[in-house]
This record gives sequence, structure tokens and C-alpha cells, in this order.
Amino acid sequence: MANTTQYIEYLQKIRGLSDRSVYHYLTYHRHFMDKNINQNNITKFLISKGNNGVCRAYMRSYLEFLQRDKEFDLPHVKTGGKKKRLIRQISKVEINKISDYAYAKRIREGIIFDLLYYGALRRAEILSIKTNSFNWGKWFADPIQHMEFKVIGKGNKERKVLANIKAIKSLLQLYFNKGIINAFMKPQDIIEKLNSMNDPLFNRLSEWKVWEIVKRCSTRALQRDIRTHEIRHCVDEDCEILTINGWRRYNEISVGDNIFSYNIEKDIIEKDIIEKINTYTFDGYLNRIKNNYLDYLFTDEHKLPLNILKGKQVNGKNNDYWLNEQLLNIKELAKIKNKRSIKHKLSSCYDGELSIGKSRAGILGWILTDGSISKRKHPSISISQSISANKEKVNYIEKLLKNGDIPFTKTICNPKCTFSNKNMLIANFQILKGGNNGNNPNKMGKTMNGYLNL
Repeated sequence: MANTTQYIEYLQKIRGLSDRSVYHYLTYHRHFMDKNINQNNITKFLISKGNNGVCRAYMRSYLEFLQRDKEFDLPHVKTGGKKKRLIRQISKVEINKISDYAYAKRIREGIIFDLLYYGALRRAEILSIKTNSFNWGKWFADPIQHMEFKVIGKGNKERKVLANIKAIKSLLQLYFNKGIINAFMKPQDIIEKLNSMNDPLFNRLSEWKVWEIVKRCSTRALQRDIRTHEIRHCVDEDCEILTINGWRRYNEISVGDNIFSYNIEKDIIEKDIIEKINTYTFDGYLNRIKNNYLDYLFTDEHKLPLNILKGKQVNGKNNDYWLNEQLLNIKELAKIKNKRSIKHKLSSCYDGELSIGKSRAGILGWILTDGSISKRKHPSISISQSISANKEKVNYIEKLLKNGDIPFTKTICNPKCTFSNKNMLIANFQILKGGNNGNNPNKMGKTMNGYLNL
């Protein structure tokens, strides 16, 4: 029983799971806790439970708790039996069409759609909104800004999101029409009145009804239906994904493109296929990770591949230990106590064949040895060689650039040598700014990608 108590504490305090998730894990744990821990028993137990996702998650967490997760493998999950529903791109113009139709049909439905979209809400989350969930005082002080409000999300966790001005003004108009507020009330009186209303914002609203509203409005406005989870978001528009043809932004990729993906269970890089692309408008504060290796923005719900060093003392001595690598969002990370250090996964091993070609590999070698990389206001990569002393090397570098199809600009200068006080002919190859791409940031990015994508 002591072991079970410690396991529950691990799930709640270390993993940050909700009471509901812990309950589901324990329903499996009571059937497995007395069994011997070996590969045969693990495989048999998971298969007897249909090898479902919750049971696999329980087993993984229990082995991590015992610090034996590296000793065993979980049985392979059967895939391909059911056709996957791909999430389709939805443009801002299409979003506006759906919103306009919803408001024209019924103001309530317009407000529901806008709250879903601008708050990136799940269907269940919109049911948790009450009139006093909104920060009325802050908004009335600056009504040209988006409205901040709270919702209850997965795991009974509270999070703050934003609502657009149109939805808030439409909501106030409804209250005005119902006589809840009036033109003779002072702003402070309106704020106090709205803050005192603890009733659900939408009466007789269910998850199914939310789904039906979005489907019906999108079908009428676009002649095609969309699903609620297709209007949620994760990272900013400048985030890039590594394809087999180099790093690409969201508007440079398509469903079905081949990419490189990180498999956290196997700790390897493997080829994968893009199944869905989502683009949304987000009005709010983004998180940022920036160091010498990473620089990207993301929402609170985006999960990061992290490894946490936990502080622990045994008999007055430090006995710190690393948790197993896991996918965590910001709120889940904040719940982990006694963090000594946090590691963000950058890369892993790729057990496959991939070549950039001899010419590009050769240029990469020249950059690492005799090249120059500038990260100033106007980033550049260049290679310089003396024509006077190394004409063969100059010709060889130019041949590699041409054979590797790498845009470049070649300039020749005649500086005076400080030692011999004689002029020398120097050839300089600009790569990042090459091919007259210096003034075009999009082409500059593609030039950089073209030669650095391994």
C-alpha cells in the first residue's frame, strides 16, 4: 500500500495529472500492482486490456515511477485500421465569413463562435464560462483592447484567454436589451453588476450543441463543414518545420509532405508525413524560448520535449535525479516542484540515409574552416581566399558553389597587406546574400536553407 501511495503522489505532484486521470490509472494499477515486473507480464496485461492509450499511459508512468522504463518495451500499437480525418487549413477570410453568418443568424451563435476561435477553446471549455469570468474592470478601463476571461480546461485547470471586441460588445448589447444594464448606469455600477452574475454565460448549451453550431454555420457560409478542433493553435507563424527539402514555414508546406519527426518513446529522428496544417489568429501573450540554439514563440498549451532534474535530499545529502523525458506545457512544468535544471531536447539520431551531396558538403567544410558567419543586423556567410597565393582554391570553391546549386556573389578586392605593405587580390564569396538576394529576406532564407539543410 505504501508503494501505491507513493505512486499516487508521483502522479499528482511530479506528473501533475488531474484527479480524473489518476483515477483511471489506478483502475488498471490495482490489476497489475501484484504482478512480477517482466516483459512477458507487461505485454500480456496490455494486450488483455486492448493495448489502449490510457492503459499504455498508465504502464509507462508506473515503469517511470519505478525507474525501470528503459528495461521494457510496450507492445506495438496497431495503426491504419481506421481512416484518419485530416485537419484542413482555414483562412482568415473564411473565419470572417463564418463569424458574419453566425451573427446574422443569431447573436448568441456569433458570440459562441468568436469565443471559440479567438480563445482557442475546446468545446467543453466554453461551457465553463460565466458572466463574472470576464475581467470587466480591466476592459472598461481600456475598451479598445481584447477582453481577458477565464475558462476551466482539461484536468479541471483554469487558464486565461482573450475575447475579441466584437463578441464583448455584442454580449453587452444583449444585456442591455434584457434590461440587465442600462444607459443610466455608471461604468463602475455596470462592472459591479456583471461581476456579481455567477450564472453560466450560455443556458442550455452542450458540447454537442457547440459542435452543431460550428458545423451548421460553416456549411452555410463556406459550403463545407469544419470541426471545432480545427480552429485551435500552437506556435507562431514564423515557426519552421524540417522537411526533406529543408526548413519550411507553414505556408511553404502541404499535407502529405515528407518531414523529419522526433519519436520521444524511441528517442530517434524518423521520417513522417504531414497529416494536418492549422492556421489561426491569436490575440494574447505568447511564451518565448530564446538561447544560442532556440528562438521560438508558442502558446501555453504547446507541449515541449523536456527533461527535468529534481532536487532531493537523503540524510542531508543531495541526491538529485532526472525525470524521464516527457512532453509538457508551461502550466504542467510549473507544477513540478524542486526543479534544479531543465533540458530542452534539441535533436537526436537519425538511423537512415541522407546526403547533401559532395559539393554542398565541401562548401560546409570551407565555411567551418576558412569561412565567416555574421549574426549582426544583416546576417551573412562568406568565404575568402587569396587569388595571388591560392588561385586553385578560389576556382575550386567557385566550382563547388555552382555544382551545389548554391546562390552566391563573388567580389574581388585589392587590400594592402599590413605585413608586406603590398596589395593582394582577394576573392570573397558571399553565400547568405548571394545571387543578388541580399535585399530579399525570403530569398535569403531559402539560400541559407538550400545549403545548410542536411
